[in-house]
Amino acid sequence: MAYTRLEDYGVIGDLETCALITRDGSIDWLCLPHIGSRSVFAALLDPERGGHCRIRPQTKYHSSQSYAGDTNILRTSFTTPLGDVLNVSPDDGRYKLSPRASFRQVRFNAIISPSTM
Repeated sequence: MAYTRLEDYGVIGDLETCALITRDGSIDWLCLPHIGSRSVFAALLDPERGGHCRIRPQTKYHSSQSYAGDTNILRTSFTTPLGDVLNVSPDDGRYKLSPRASFRQVRFNAIISPSTM
């Protein structure tokens, strides 16, 4: 397994801890309950043993990330044959769906693999 380039990570946090999330929806770095705690996910350091939490569509997809304006709200988008899926973190009520938004069922795979380091 290859390392993810640092520029391919987005960061979210809550003043207690932070997580690094890849463009394809994998949390590769997270210490809990505080930033100085032991890492729960550390694939950033060791893709084989570091662990990660990954959520992504089961179908083929293209993914992208961006921050909402001048905020720390990270938007991870997946474009699938069925349409677009948007994951907004953290959801503090500032992000609004378009009144023209349509919803379709898209199946996701979730893998939670804690660090063994």
